[in-house]
Amino acid sequence: ADGPLAPAGRLWATMLSIFATHSGLGASFHPELKLHPDLTVGALKQKLRSFCGTDPAMQHLSLLDDRGALMAELADDGASLSSVGALDGCTIHITDLDPTSQVAGLGDESVVPKVELSAEAEAARKAKLAQFKKAKAPAADDEHMAELAAPITIGAACEVTPSKRGTVRYVGKIPEIAPGWWVGVEYEQPVGKNDGSVKGVRYFSCAPEVGGFVRPDKVSGAWSGGS
Repeated sequence: ADGPLAPAGRLWATMLSIFATHSGLGASFHPELKLHPDLTVGALKQKLRSFCGTDPAMQHLSLLDDRGALMAELADDGASLSSVGALDGCTIHITDLDPTSQVAGLGDESVVPKVELSAEAEAARKAKLAQFKKAKAPAADDEHMAELAAPITIGAACEVTPSKRGTVRYVGKIPEIAPGWWVGVEYEQPVGKNDGSVKGVRYFSCAPEVGGFVRPDKVSGAWSGGS
């Protein structure tokens, strides 16, 4: 049965994939978070604290689109992600407002003290990092999401999380992106990222910025008899 936070039949399609960046942690800090659209800005700050260490009261959050352009300043802790226009693939940028923060400036090598590790400690650090990356890496193989892709029909109207309508133009594998199954969508509005091609390989044709490729779990209503 569906839970109380999702409309009937749509529980599986409610989570947003949002990236995070931090003013003091540089390019190495870029986690991908799975967040519910009803999550408030205040609750998000609490969640982000466990990733970056910045106190929620000292976080200023900015919502950026997938090209890095500013969409909104998240000044209202009571606002939900959906109400501020957060979309799949957006980025939340954290500005650390605490001038005494031990986090601020860590991305700047000029202000980070150099620490020489013993060979033993360095080997342990590398092993721990490799273990973390392995645990974080998606378990995608060549048939990833094949079962979810099977009922999706080319030419069917569909909706892509969150609330982007379009038409299915391709169902299959796209090795140029990642292993597994993908769905190519021609959107009704210019909210896509391409024209139906990926890295020079064409999977369908449409106008620029109208096409997109998503995993099957992001698509609903695209099977025979669906609406």
